[in-house]
Amino acid sequence: MNATSIIELLGAHHRRDNAAAGLELEPSESLRNPLGNVHGGVLLCVSELAGHSAVTPHAEFQTTSIAMAFVRPCPGTEPITFAPRMIYRGRTFAVVQVVGRYPSGKTCTTATVTCHRM
Repeated sequence: MNATSIIELLGAHHRRDNAAAGLELEPSESLRNPLGNVHGGVLLCVSELAGHSAVTPHAEFQTTSIAMAFVRPCPGTEPITFAPRMIYRGRTFAVVQVVGRYPSGKTCTTATVTCHRM
């Protein structure tokens, strides 16, 4: 596979062709751990990408910290949507909450992504 970005490598895509709307992670056997759930590192990575994408359209920001909570296992058999919500946005600092959900609407992850202007 010749992926051109980490988003493409993970099999994710921007929702509604709008980075601020979040990302959707398609089911993939290669992203599962031995228990059949999406690997926690993958969930953290996609959460960070969704949060960062919500901040960066207007200025160059860099992620400086992520606080992650794994609410329930995320089986790798259905898509997971990562929806960002801006908590705070200033000139040099931003905080975004990203919630990962199943198609049924149940939350599987929550992340707080903090970014600073470069």
